[in-house]
Amino acid sequence: MLGTARDARADSDDDATPVGGETIVIEGQAPAREGARDRDRALGDAPFVTILHPDEHAATASVADALATAAGVQTRSLGGPGAFESVSVRGASPGHTVVLVDGVPLARLAAVTTDLGRFALAGFSEVELYRGAVPIELGGAGVGGAVNLVTRLGRGEAGDRLHASMGVGSFGARHARVHYGDDHGRVLSSTTLGYQGATGDYTYFSDGGTPLNRADDRYEVRHNNAFDQLDLASRVGDAARTRVGGARVAWKQQGLPGST
Repeated sequence: MLGTARDARADSDDDATPVGGETIVIEGQAPAREGARDRDRALGDAPFVTILHPDEHAATASVADALATAAGVQTRSLGGPGAFESVSVRGASPGHTVVLVDGVPLARLAAVTTDLGRFALAGFSEVELYRGAVPIELGGAGVGGAVNLVTRLGRGEAGDRLHASMGVGSFGARHARVHYGDDHGRVLSSTTLGYQGATGDYTYFSDGGTPLNRADDRYEVRHNNAFDQLDLASRVGDAARTRVGGARVAWKQQGLPGST
């Protein structure tokens, strides 16, 4: 039986005739793969490191909004724009996640939660997220991990020197930001000035603190919910980033709306 099947298959192959057809040529450029932007850097970094780019998010996005898109990260906000925001990595408490700006920790004491709401995402070139272990150059501390906010230095990704953005939204939301960076031979410089604010006078339903009594149910306008914040950052360093210096100034004024 095996021999018969083998002979029949051989006869079938001999009788087969080639089928002709035209050659199809497709010209185009393959889409960039996810993570290709940091491919060279990823070869030297551990797999628990994620690089987040502000230009891939909305201009009004906060640092916490960008971190929320990464795996293993949970963020918590106590309100709308300008409110207190914290980050938790791999289930650790927010105080166990170190937050740094250009490698400088924002909290001198351990287990102190850093407010990410006072930082605008557009004011940085990238956000480095470390899950678990923290590099020695960043202090090596942090049970949950670390978040390093890197200030832009030199020109933008597209080689632009000047970049400006502004916009308005509902309930008095507004923002404006100007960035200028340039290359001066071996020296790179960068300056960023940004403003963000909102009135926050939205309408909400209130039961008057008496859920069983409908007589005092009404719609009210949120009061004392406005905020204004300014940030100014300047940085100078060499092209190799071996010597970098700079300063950052932030100011924020915010009301306390109270419970609803």
